Amino acid sequence: MARRRARVRLVELDTGHTVHETGPEEFARAVDAFLAGL
Repeated sequence: MARRRARVRLVELDTGHTVHETGPEEFARAVDAFLAGL
């Protein structure tokens, strides 16, 4: 999907299904990067 849509970037994190619980730091960095790009 990311390749077919303009200005979309796929972010894959090496975490479990509940990414905000199993990888909170990685999740926060990804969200911060997204919000900074708005």
